Amino acid sequence: MDRERIDLPDGEWVEINTVVTRRMRKAFRKAGMASILSGGINGAGSMDLTDAEAVKTYIMAHPERWDLDAVDDSFLLHGIQAWSWPGPVTAEALDALPAALVDAILARLRVLYAEATPETLKA
Repeated sequence: MDRERIDLPDGEWVEINTVVTRRMRKAFRKAGMASILSGGINGAGSMDLTDAEAVKTYIMAHPERWDLDAVDDSFLLHGIQAWSWPGPVTAEALDALPAALVDAILARLRVLYAEATPETLKA
């Protein structure tokens, strides 16, 4: 598997997968759907789920219902293969890290793991 090392302040580092496997892609999609379903989109009544504006309006009206970190958590848990901190990569260990460090890691993971769409391919 291809890996990349991200050097962080104070000599800390992480090694991440640079190639998305099918297992990773499935986990990312599942996390995305879980974040939506956790928000109660099922209980949105007769909202037309094919109407992007209606969905956006519903989401914005109920921000407390959404697990906005689900995809990021999946990127981190599946993307980080090794790190300089003691112990395994777990959700609890990641949540204990300073947000600035996690944001630096996520910035790279988001670039690597972004799913191409016909719209982004045109850009």
